[in-house]
Amino acid sequence: TGTHGAMNASPVVNDAAEFKASQTAFTIAVHCGAGVHTVKKHEPLCELMTRAVNAGLAAAAVALEENTSKLSTTATSSSIPSTTNMKIALVERVLAALVMSMRVLEHSPLTNAGFGASLTLDGTVEVDASVMCGTTRSFGAVGAVPGVRLPTQVAVAVARQSGHGLLPLARVPPVLLVGE
Repeated sequence: TGTHGAMNASPVVNDAAEFKASQTAFTIAVHCGAGVHTVKKHEPLCELMTRAVNAGLAAAAVALEENTSKLSTTATSSSIPSTTNMKIALVERVLAALVMSMRVLEHSPLTNAGFGASLTLDGTVEVDASVMCGTTRSFGAVGAVPGVRLPTQVAVAVARQSGHGLLPLARVPPVLLVGE
């Protein structure tokens, strides 16, 4: 059982104008969990996915507008470091928008994710979620995790942590946590 989301934006910009233009391109993709859904649930699930995507798009639009306003008042072609910082801040806001999309699905009893998760053979709930960011190339996922109502938030935390570079002794940070 799980929810999965992806957010993508243009990964390379050379100046403030390119950065501003690149911020109108992003994707939020959702699905309603694994398994077979009855024909009776088809229309309600389509409506639920539409609500989820719209929630994410609305939150992302606010993030884009805030970032564009800041960019137009502070960035010039000579301020690429501040543009880079603004892009990182924007990615964080759009990841938050992605979580808003997933939250709609995870709170619904129609899906087999979060609140509506299917039971394991032992009668317990274990959930999965994954997120990806094309801009930072960060990825985070959780699988078969018990006791978590909103697994997407945990997957985002894993993605953020994995983006901090190598751990001591040149170890690669985890991008997938499974089980307890």
